[in-house]
Amino acid sequence: MQELERDRFILIIDPHREHAQLVQQVLAQSSGDDAWRVQASQAEYRSQNRFDIIEDGNEAIDYLLQRNQYTQAPRPDLVLLDLDLPGHDGHSILTTIKTTPHLKRIPVIVFTQSDHSEDVLRSYASQGNCYVVKAADLAQLSHTVQQIESFWLGIVTLPLR
Repeated sequence: MQELERDRFILIIDPHREHAQLVQQVLAQSSGDDAWRVQASQAEYRSQNRFDIIEDGNEAIDYLLQRNQYTQAPRPDLVLLDLDLPGHDGHSILTTIKTTPHLKRIPVIVFTQSDHSEDVLRSYASQGNCYVVKAADLAQLSHTVQQIESFWLGIVTLPLR
């Protein structure tokens, strides 16, 4: 059987360390889970997700543009972006990603506590790929992350690096 690697690098940009760690934990647990493994046409899919967590907007820009201490930072395959960040806000980071030639194809999930319609509209206008409001309850937040993982890392074909 031919094995196709699903080695994804996910950048989590979130000032709330407990949220970011929960996201990482849920995605890491499911990366070895058979829940979304697909076998079709002699192919076996295996996931080995890798993560970085950035809590500050200025650092996120440096990371994405590989500046300062992030000159060796890998290009993410997927970004989970909170809007409420110290330094550059999430809208600024989204604009940077979508207007920088080597970053613009990276899917960006705006994953934030804001349910304000202005934030939703602005995120889609800036070419965010989807907008998900974080649940306040940790159990519901975990369920939401599992749904994100199932769709974005199990069903969707992401662009090659």
